[in-house]
Amino acid sequence: MKHLFISRIIGVLLALGVTAAGANPDVESGEYLNQPYLAGIKVVPAWNAGLLGAGVVVADLDSGVRSTHIDLVGKIAPGGYDFVNDDDDPFDDEASTTQGHGTASAGIIVGNWNGVGVGGIAPSARVLPVKITDDKNETTGNLISQGVDHAAANPSVRIILLETVGTSTSTEE
Repeated sequence: MKHLFISRIIGVLLALGVTAAGANPDVESGEYLNQPYLAGIKVVPAWNAGLLGAGVVVADLDSGVRSTHIDLVGKIAPGGYDFVNDDDDPFDDEASTTQGHGTASAGIIVGNWNGVGVGGIAPSARVLPVKITDDKNETTGNLISQGVDHAAANPSVRIILLETVGTSTSTEE
């Protein structure tokens, strides 16, 4: 699992490598020091080269995103969708009052380096939330397909991050 996670993040960094802008995150901050995976994927050299994700939109196909989370203020791209409830509000409604899985992964990718919570790997990028899992973290092949199609149809999206695991009991697949 650790290697799969690192592979995903390296993929994000490689895709972000074509853009630059913004200030480097503070590697002496508690945010950096409390996120050991950042050192593990050697993100600092990318930041030092100015590779921060400016102009990049990452579609996050997951449980939705709490756009009001302090780490995500100003980081949400327009055009997200909730395929679970079939509406244009991809708000993460997992049981947690602060974040669900989609919110957490969005923070890891694009979170503000604000001294609170986590700072993102690509702090100048934005995330397009596409909700394909419900509050029990369940989804279907149809929801996944709709989410991928939605993200692929958005011309701003450069990366599609699909984060679903587990088994299916659906009869529709």
